[in-house]
Amino acid sequence: MYKVFVTGATGYIGGHLVESLLAEGHHVRCLLRHSGRRSALPIQCHSNLECVTGDLQDTLRLREWLRDCDLVYHLAGLTSARFRHDLYRTNVTGSGAVAEACAMQRRPPRLIIVSSLAAAGTATQGHARSSEDASRPVSEYGRSKRAGELAAIRWANQVPISIVRPGIVFGERNREMLPLFQSIAQFRLHAVPGYVPRRVSLVHHEDLITLLRQIQQRGRTVPANGSDRGAGIYFAADPQHVSYAELGRMIARSLGQRRALILPIAEPLAWLAAAGNQGVNFLRGRSDSFNLDKMREAFAGDWIGATESLQSEFNFRPAKSLQARLDQTARWYREQGWVS
Repeated sequence: MYKVFVTGATGYIGGHLVESLLAEGHHVRCLLRHSGRRSALPIQCHSNLECVTGDLQDTLRLREWLRDCDLVYHLAGLTSARFRHDLYRTNVTGSGAVAEACAMQRRPPRLIIVSSLAAAGTATQGHARSSEDASRPVSEYGRSKRAGELAAIRWANQVPISIVRPGIVFGERNREMLPLFQSIAQFRLHAVPGYVPRRVSLVHHEDLITLLRQIQQRGRTVPANGSDRGAGIYFAADPQHVSYAELGRMIARSLGQRRALILPIAEPLAWLAAAGNQGVNFLRGRSDSFNLDKMREAFAGDWIGATESLQSEFNFRPAKSLQARLDQTARWYREQGWVS
């Protein structure tokens, strides 16, 4: 059994990962930003669960927390922030600090960084992004995640590092895709960005966690020479790439509806709505994912990652089809009363 350190444990993916690790019998140490955040963990009490409270910027304590750990999963990050420097402080400085703390250990642990497809950028000429492609992020979020990857890669000559770039992660307990299900359930309406079909990669959290565990066990690591392409970088996604419109139709089927009305939103209107929402949130002292930065991503092109390396290295296939995973998610939402 391993001693595992997890950042971002109170997040959607992190919570499911912690559950999986505990179920396998590993000792899990979670980093929480505030003492009260323990209530956000899906498992409150477990003999193998340990929580520490602090910040990724506290490098001395971070080194202490990583002592004797065999494995580190770094998931902590921001998808949006009121100020640009907050986004970079968490996504860049935080990743670098975790990698450096690993390097300072007597026996550096295996480090798995969960990044984002946004760090790579959109597909070019319809071809899925691969680890061999030069990264071209189009948003501040994407640029911060890419910079976070590079901050960690600096320590690749001392720490075994693998980077995972998931597509859109969905499933039970996920709130980011919930509005799509609610809109279709209540109004049979699915809004899509613009009139040009754009494809996206999705992955259910169970399949992502299975993949993370496989990469941890026998995945390749980033070369010690600090190369930022190729080996050790993986795209986590279902091999079925769908357009936003197709996704809406699949969600409608998962909700037992014949169809959903696909409503293309003209780009100027989408930008205007995002700007308004961002302005209101800024005045209220908060941020969310419906902002100008996400509009850059929405209209940039196809967000698809190549999965051939997953199939060749791990013989990885999602346990269920994309439609079955959406059905599974819809059932859970209904059981919880999140959709009617």
